[in-house]
Amino acid sequence: MKGLIMKTYSLTAVALAALLCVGSLQAQVTPPRPVPAATAAAPVAPTAPATAAALPAPMIAAVRQAIVNNPEVQARWHNFTASQAERDAGRAGFRPQVDVNYGIGRESNRAPGINTGWYTRHGGSLTLNQMLFDGGFTRNEVQRLEYAELVRYYELLEVVENVALEAARAYVDVARFSALTEEAKLNYVEHRILARQIDERVGAGVGSMPTSRPVAWRWPSPTC
Repeated sequence: MKGLIMKTYSLTAVALAALLCVGSLQAQVTPPRPVPAATAAAPVAPTAPATAAALPAPMIAAVRQAIVNNPEVQARWHNFTASQAERDAGRAGFRPQVDVNYGIGRESNRAPGINTGWYTRHGGSLTLNQMLFDGGFTRNEVQRLEYAELVRYYELLEVVENVALEAARAYVDVARFSALTEEAKLNYVEHRILARQIDERVGAGVGSMPTSRPVAWRWPSPTC
């Protein structure tokens, strides 16, 4: 088909990492289809598999759950599969068409001077048609449906990327705040040990009260 070439659908690093997390989407994505030449120059991300493999397992699980449970992703996925079915239906115009007809019934023929009475009529036909030339209608219709499929495909990638990005941001925020909480706990323990040591020095007469006051001021009060 003129103006069309075979091309593997391009994925960005984020989209590929997200799609690799979703077993159901990865298993159902069809092999490369002919797409418009205008989109053939879209860059392919060669480092995307390495990027996906480098992600931590909990993050992959979080992204997978966010994508699988997102209703908009499911809606875009069904729109994409529907566009594939429409494209396949359009390609049926290139294939032979077989029609089988069979009928049976009761008839009577009455006319002045003629009366055949009732009789049973039955008959059948088998018709085989093959499109040879239709002015390019079928070819252009298939091309239009392939463009529509490509639109649905990139709409699916758009929502997958957005959901994966939001899930990754949420995971990073939780991980950062968890790390800050752990650091705060360690800081609290170290501060408490230091305060106890200073109190012991003051009680033993080695240190002075002004030395322990700054530590006591930084100590959290029971009302905090």
